[in-house]
Amino acid sequence: MDAKYKYQPDKSRRSSKLNDLFCINRFYGLSLKSQLMNNNYYILFYKTINDYVEQRKPYRQAHLQYGQNAFKKGILILGGAYSDPADGAVLIFKGADQSVAEDFAKNDPYVKNGLVVEWHVRSWTVVIGNE
Repeated sequence: MDAKYKYQPDKSRRSSKLNDLFCINRFYGLSLKSQLMNNNYYILFYKTINDYVEQRKPYRQAHLQYGQNAFKKGILILGGAYSDPADGAVLIFKGADQSVAEDFAKNDPYVKNGLVVEWHVRSWTVVIGNE
């Protein structure tokens, strides 16, 4: 790797978080714009079939593994089903655009096997806890 891409925070003066982020991104070959855009949040809403809790059993392990993989990649932040009544779910994603949530839904075993009858994505502006 070229020395010019080596992460070296500015120690001569108090460096800003933005400057450090820029240095880290250059080190990993990422543009500053792409990194800053990953601070967007999206909520995926699922509406499930009436007997969802019973019908999900054959697909639950695949669905949970799929969600864990997305979590490990850093795109799925939180997710879970509604309780009382269990008629849907909410999943929160972080990414450059809403396609991160849409792609998840299109490939989710619950969606593919008809447990989710309707889904939609909304952008979400986070004002507390977005650090």
